[in-house]
Amino acid sequence: MRDRADRVLRGYSKGMRQRVKLAQALLHDPELLILDEPLSGIDPIGRQELLVLFQSLAAQGKCLLISSHELEALEKLTNHVAIMARGRIAAVGTLPQIRDLLDDHPLTVRLDVDRPRDVARMLLAVPEVLAVDVTTKGDVELVAKIRHPKRFFEAFGRLVVEEELEVRRVEPLDESAHAILGYLLGGSGKT
Repeated sequence: MRDRADRVLRGYSKGMRQRVKLAQALLHDPELLILDEPLSGIDPIGRQELLVLFQSLAAQGKCLLISSHELEALEKLTNHVAIMARGRIAAVGTLPQIRDLLDDHPLTVRLDVDRPRDVARMLLAVPEVLAVDVTTKGDVELVAKIRHPKRFFEAFGRLVVEEELEVRRVEPLDESAHAILGYLLGGSGKT
């Protein structure tokens, strides 16, 4: 930016001002970097560059404290979060750890298995399973609402071994930071 050094800062775009502020914060090589909405106003390429920079700083042993509503971007950056709700820390840990604490809110899991109708019947006998939905739009899809994820996955693992099931994919559908934040704020988790 040497060729633009004489330009007034407010004349830059919001994204460029964000980059200049970040450069100012990094000038003295701080051990702790506190960033408030660092991705605000940054274009997609710039976001990726900043995420790589943040990962690089963390790899160098720097501590980054980032406050942001950009949950998907932060999920790519770290797995350890502190979620604040109504001005208080509501939860701290990895997203799966926090999700495990939310027993009041069933976890929705998509299962891609052989014999989906048979598996649906077997799952209904598992105490942690609240409901099972089998849809036949295109491929047969099995979606289960469960509670106590650790106990469910232990029981499901035993079922897979005992019944010699072929499992192609297990995908939690509401384990994202958005869903967890929604649950903690008293919503449905569908934010």
